[in-house]
Amino acid sequence: RLPAGLDPVPEADWAQAGHDDAALYALLEQLRRYAFVVVRNVPAEMDGVAQVVERIGPMRRTNWGGIADVKAIPEAYDLTMTTRALEPHTDNPYREPVPGYIFLHCLVNDAEGGDSTITDGVRVAEELRRSAPEDFDALTRVRPHFTYTDDDTVLENTGPLVELDDRGRVRQLRLSNRTDAVPAQDPELLERYYRARRRLTDLVNDPRLQLRFKLGPGDLLIMDNFRLLHGRAGYRPGTGPRHMRQCYMDRDSVGSRRKVLARSYAASR
Repeated sequence: RLPAGLDPVPEADWAQAGHDDAALYALLEQLRRYAFVVVRNVPAEMDGVAQVVERIGPMRRTNWGGIADVKAIPEAYDLTMTTRALEPHTDNPYREPVPGYIFLHCLVNDAEGGDSTITDGVRVAEELRRSAPEDFDALTRVRPHFTYTDDDTVLENTGPLVELDDRGRVRQLRLSNRTDAVPAQDPELLERYYRARRRLTDLVNDPRLQLRFKLGPGDLLIMDNFRLLHGRAGYRPGTGPRHMRQCYMDRDSVGSRRKVLARSYAASR
C-alpha cells in the first residue's frame, strides 16, 4: 500500500536511467513497489516520452495512435481535453486487455491549478473489505459492461470494479463513470452493488487518501493502471499553457524488463 502522505514522491533521473541499466532497474523497482514513479529530466519534446518507453519495451498502440496529446482544445469531445477537474479513475476499462501502465509526460504546465492526483485503489478496496464486507463482495461479483464508441471505433469489455486473483487478493480496479453500464440482475445484489459503489467513490475522492503534486516540464509520471486511480485538479483558462503527452505499455512488457534486469542488479540493492 502507498503510505499516507508519501513525501517525497518516488522519483528517478532520466539522465542516469537513460543509459545506466542499474538506474533503470531502480526506476522499475520503485514502480513495482509504489505503483508509480516520477521520472525527472525527460526531454520536454513532443515525442520525448518515446525514449523512456523504448528503453523498457514496446509501446501499446491504441485507436489514439501511439502518443496522444492531453491539453484543452476548442469544441473538446472528451473531458481530458478541457480545463475541468478529473475525478480519480482508471483508463480504458473497455479495452481487451486493459493497458497496464500509463505514461504521462509534461511539456509545459504554467496554468494555475492542474495538479495531478493519485489514489491507491488497493488500499481503498481493502478498507471497504474491512468496513463493509458485503459491499466489497458485491463489487467483485457485478460485472459492468464498458464501452467506448466514436465514428471509427467500437471498444467493449466487461469486468468487476474490484477484481480478485485466485488467492483472494485485489488484482485490478476498474472505475470509469463515463463508460460503464450495469446489466439487469438480482435486485438485492444490485442494491448492495450501488451502495458499495457510492462508498468506493467517496473513498477514492477523499483528499486524505490522495497524493497531489504538480508536474513540471520534463517530468514523466508512470502509473500502474490496475492499482492506481488518477485524476487532476481543474485549471484556469488564460493563466498559462498546459500540455501533456500520454501513451501506454502493457504489464507483461514492463514486468519482463524489470525481471531481466533483476538478474544482474537485484542482489546489489
